Amino acid sequence: MIHIEKIKQTIACSISMVLATLFLFAATTKLLNYREFSLQLAQPSILRGYTDIVAWMVPVAELVVSVLLFFKTFRLQALFASFGLIVLFTTYILLILNFSDVVPCSCVGVIPALGWTDHILFNIALLALAALGIFYSKNMASE
Repeated sequence: MIHIEKIKQTIACSISMVLATLFLFAATTKLLNYREFSLQLAQPSILRGYTDIVAWMVPVAELVVSVLLFFKTFRLQALFASFGLIVLFTTYILLILNFSDVVPCSCVGVIPALGWTDHILFNIALLALAALGIFYSKNMASE
């Protein structure tokens, strides 16, 4: 039984490290390309008026979550935050694709070569990973 718990703990930790690395990379990319990121956010009418605050809040949130994922004490909360951020990103993409007159390029995304549809699929995979991490972390916390 101890062996299975160790495997669950390793899986939850590995998922946390993957998400932390992803968020750290995404935040750094957005901050290093801040002007381009901000301009892309301003193109669709969905975020007009909120572009400046969103352009700072998104990478800051990604940085905070990535740091919290490294600490076992905050891992469960950070996994929930990761899940929430990915849901928000996916919702934004769906809104842009379905309701915006202008669809910006995805060239400042995590993987610039991916189109928007591919980003949605990538996000769904990340949601599954985050959910699995939450499941294993919750089970460890309740035992």
